[in-house]
Amino acid sequence: MDKKVVVSLVIIFLMVTSVAGFIVGQQGSDSSQTFRYNDYVFKYDGQFFTTELDGEDAFFYFPPDTIALTPFPTEFIDDARLFQGFIFTRNQNDSLEESYAVMHFDLAQHIAVQGAYTEEGPLPVATCDGSTPTIFIYQGNESTSTYNDACLEIVATTPTDVALYRDAILYYWYGVLP
Repeated sequence: MDKKVVVSLVIIFLMVTSVAGFIVGQQGSDSSQTFRYNDYVFKYDGQFFTTELDGEDAFFYFPPDTIALTPFPTEFIDDARLFQGFIFTRNQNDSLEESYAVMHFDLAQHIAVQGAYTEEGPLPVATCDGSTPTIFIYQGNESTSTYNDACLEIVATTPTDVALYRDAILYYWYGVLP
């Protein structure tokens, strides 16, 4: 046999067996990871962290221990619970508006949230007036959150920041984080 044919057959054999090994190794394997945080069991499927909250599955972008390291004024959660919800307001012309809309939608699946804009648009106009717990979120140069006079001011720099604050609100609301 020609030396080139033998080398080609060996390479083909190695390629076929490696693909077969990969396929066999993936069959029946659950690629998700499970872990416990406080009294909650989380499952990570490679994209989202899920746990059961009030009898329903809830998903998160970040694990609770990551959120616990993020500065967040939990006084807002206490006030919003007393009010049984909050106003979520943002500038509709902000470059992160799509991320804010997703955050608003996700929060409204769990909490009574009234959507608003800071100026005329398809939602009512609302600002932080001190009478109702309100989240005012907008894009800035540094990610921060502060709480004064019933107003949680969130400055996000990227869509990742928006997702992080979304998770923080839900983790604290449900008591996953104290």
